Amino acid sequence: MDKNQPVFSESTHAVLFALIARQVITRYGEEKGLPALRKAIRRYGEQRGRRMALRARANGDELNMANYMCYGEWRYVTDGSQMEQLEEQADIRMTVQRCPWELAWKEAGLLPYGRFYCQEIDAALLHGFNPELRIEVKQTLSNDEAPCEFVYYQAVLEPGHTLAFLRDKSALLESQRLMPWEYHCGHLYQACSLVIGEQFGPSGRVTVQNALAEFALRYGGEAAGSMAEYLKTDFNILPG
Repeated sequence: MDKNQPVFSESTHAVLFALIARQVITRYGEEKGLPALRKAIRRYGEQRGRRMALRARANGDELNMANYMCYGEWRYVTDGSQMEQLEEQADIRMTVQRCPWELAWKEAGLLPYGRFYCQEIDAALLHGFNPELRIEVKQTLSNDEAPCEFVYYQAVLEPGHTLAFLRDKSALLESQRLMPWEYHCGHLYQACSLVIGEQFGPSGRVTVQNALAEFALRYGGEAAGSMAEYLKTDFNILPG
């Protein structure tokens, strides 16, 4: 681990998921393990999306695509991202040439496991926010297609709601919407622990705990202990 980087970041989040995925697939195989992992990612993403919706509603904002793009709960803390957003009539197309998740998986030798996260997370987030909205994930770097490419349909609905407007609004909402990466990692750990436990019983819970032991070797016992503490958190509600 780079001592100049914070313990918790998008890279930590990436590695945590991939360690869990490797343990699950090694123990149960892809045929049984991958559906459980997909379910865990969807639970995590939909809960995050619902929290975004709760914040939007509290501010009197509609649950449209424009506001979905303004209420994200995280921002990059490393320099591993490179992206471009373009308006195409009412839609916004985003391409990502460099992604810290993919970089973290490659550096850790975990890309074959981490890549499953990218296959589920964006649709799950949007479904949690508003299941009537539509995103198209055309391709992802982690699944051997460069660049990542996403289309957010009907994101520019009103005159003046340009991409620049959405970025400004998102910046104004930062103090309300952003959650620390420790929280996001804890949420991911809880979702995987609960779903894998539901699917495979005690052996599933042990499998996720084994991944946390690997996580402790990389990031320290204190970081791993904080992940276990988040098992008690209700991620369906906004933090008090």
